[in-house]
Amino acid sequence: MVKLDIKDQKILYELSTNCRLTTSRIAKMVGVSQQVADYRVNRLVRLGVITAFVTEIDIEKLGFIRHVMYLQLKNVDELKEREIISYFVRHPFLTWVVTSTGKWSIIMDVISRNLVHLNAIVDELKEKYGEFFGEYKIASEIDYRYFHSKYYGFKERTGKSQTNHVYEMDKTDMKLLELLSDNARSDYVTLSNLLQLTANTIKNRLNKLVSAGIIKSFFAAPNKTLLCLEQYNIQFVFEHQSKVQEKKLIDYLIYHPNVHFYYKPVGHWDLEVGVFVENPGKLRKIILDFRNRFPEIKIYDTVLFYEEHKSNVVPAGVFQVLTNNRLSSFRSN
Repeated sequence: MVKLDIKDQKILYELSTNCRLTTSRIAKMVGVSQQVADYRVNRLVRLGVITAFVTEIDIEKLGFIRHVMYLQLKNVDELKEREIISYFVRHPFLTWVVTSTGKWSIIMDVISRNLVHLNAIVDELKEKYGEFFGEYKIASEIDYRYFHSKYYGFKERTGKSQTNHVYEMDKTDMKLLELLSDNARSDYVTLSNLLQLTANTIKNRLNKLVSAGIIKSFFAAPNKTLLCLEQYNIQFVFEHQSKVQEKKLIDYLIYHPNVHFYYKPVGHWDLEVGVFVENPGKLRKIILDFRNRFPEIKIYDTVLFYEEHKSNVVPAGVFQVLTNNRLSSFRSN
């Protein structure tokens, strides 16, 4: 456990809203000097409270699909499990790799061009470690939303609206996305040196990528364990699904202080929701409140996350594919 005061929490909140903020801007928002803000940000990174500075990219606009793979492992000891996890973390089309307790050993996001590509990725995983695979399920995402700022007890801040237009990406834009995927907090001077462009040119390109919705947000990913938080995923099934019912539930999730994200899968169950709590008792209260508000919606399963091994970054394979293929126009939705 790391002791955090209110200033640390405010800094984390601001970085979860936009981790590209300068330390001078953070200092003004939090009410400390720039030197203190710089020290505190570096301290939070050094202590592992901040695990990564992430650029949230809409991969659908890059022509990819996100899937969630739920995997049971069998006949593995701790050493073999670590080996498998390490392979998954390094894989160019896997992201957000977590271990969990209960039915599923590992849950991870798989990024593919299409279903044929997805099948090839799964075949590759099975060829490498299939003898240790038990049951597995794959759910393709058709809608999702993250709430990065709720961990710190402050109200979620609404981001800027994104416009609906076509933006012609070139190889420089793609390289910029790749660099920011490695570190969303990279400053303009560093990016300028790497891309051989002026800082203003990079800033303009970045603004266009954000405006087009290709970049959805920049956020600091926290170590939930050091924040004394546990994360559970709750899977819901609608008995009599309707658009009105779904909207009512999603509106509830958006404003719930403990909901970190939701996503809508194709098949298996109707909605999956990530919640963070201090203890199982808090989870029980959330579930009871949910059942009282939505008696017609049933809980399919609940999964406890144990450790996050890879943050929700765009994996390297996405950029490899796009670099080797002809770039096209991407339309905001």
